[in-house]
Amino acid sequence: MSNEKTLYLHIGCGKTGSSALQVWLNHQAEVLRGLGVDYPTFGRGKLDTYAITSGNGKKLIDAVVAGEAAPFLAELAKSPSRKIFLSSEAFQSLSEENLRDLKAQAASAGLRVAIIVYVRDVYDVVYSAYQQLIKRHLGGQTFREYGLKREKIQQFEVVAAYARTFEDIHVFHYDSERERGLEKAMLEALGLNPAKVPAMPDAKVNRSLDVEESELLRLVNQRYVQHCPAGPNTFSARISDALIYADPEHETEILLDDKVLRHLEVLCRPAIDQLNSRYLRKTPMTIFDPTGKKIVRELPAIRDIYGTVIDSIIKFMATHGEVRKGPEGAAPAAGGHRPLRPGAAARQAAAAAGGGAHGAAGGAGGGGGGGGGAAGEPLACTDPRVANALRDEAIRIEKKDLAKALALMTAAAALRPNGAAIKKKLEEYQAMIH
Repeated sequence: MSNEKTLYLHIGCGKTGSSALQVWLNHQAEVLRGLGVDYPTFGRGKLDTYAITSGNGKKLIDAVVAGEAAPFLAELAKSPSRKIFLSSEAFQSLSEENLRDLKAQAASAGLRVAIIVYVRDVYDVVYSAYQQLIKRHLGGQTFREYGLKREKIQQFEVVAAYARTFEDIHVFHYDSERERGLEKAMLEALGLNPAKVPAMPDAKVNRSLDVEESELLRLVNQRYVQHCPAGPNTFSARISDALIYADPEHETEILLDDKVLRHLEVLCRPAIDQLNSRYLRKTPMTIFDPTGKKIVRELPAIRDIYGTVIDSIIKFMATHGEVRKGPEGAAPAAGGHRPLRPGAAARQAAAAAGGGAHGAAGGAGGGGGGGGGAAGEPLACTDPRVANALRDEAIRIEKKDLAKALALMTAAAALRPNGAAIKKKLEEYQAMIH
């Protein structure tokens, strides 16, 4: 019997449930070890069910890039298990030279490398990548603008690059495998019986934003970049994380843009056909499958007042030094306030002010989720400075635009319903308009 062990690398691809799989792998590490598969946790404890994680492969990736893979792989090979399993989407960042070096160094350590990769229907990949841009990277362009500029889809290039280096590649169609459980295909690739490992729970990890949340955050990102160009680039991530953790099981829809769909059909059809013929004959991928999806074909109308409210809050933050970079651009430690979720808490605030406050208070919530209580931290709606900023901006513009001033003061009243000065001004504006 050969002494060679197998190093399995799960490399993604992006937006194919990697975070959920990695949390599940972390939870089942002991079970897997008992079945002969070592999923090393490198000292990390049990992750939260909704944790957004990058898996356990980063140490190997760093070692490969630094040219120090040999000692790391030699240490991995000491595992009593005959199968070692690492997972990280960051494996996609390795160059082909890195991959060849990884293969050679693994062989020297007595490890045969096998690859596990999930691919997804193209439109869904592009839409999820766009959402990631909005959620994590201050994206401000519309989905149509983003989609029509796509000239390549990374998952096809990743599979091709790995296929040029490694012989043992297991490619799975995410959209098909999700129906029976993503982890089952992975376990079968590891040579395990899925029935012997607890199933992955049906919990969303790093869920998408719904169309309304996404469009509102896009608007916030635009204003933030405009008014706070030197602010921390973690701004949008803090807001989106707050939205996700506030309601991790929130059901979301997908925006279907026919122009983007046609563009992707022309761009990707040859690559899809090639991938299907080689790896996915039984479960072929496609451009877009509407089955089981909640589809929206038009963007929600975001009232102009949202922009006014967001502008007011972000200008206030910038003027008062609330948006500053920490060391090397890192955001300082948390300030303790919990951001307002536009889809829940903001609507409660709006309801408290009356039906007419819905748009204004919702906008205040969207902006409030992105301000700063401590330097660089989300400015919570409970922070008195938010209501003050809305009140002061309303007074500043009351002679030029009474309707906007009323909307701003209504938002301030939703956040501070017992504020005497705010109530007085609100009654004054309402009387003037009526």
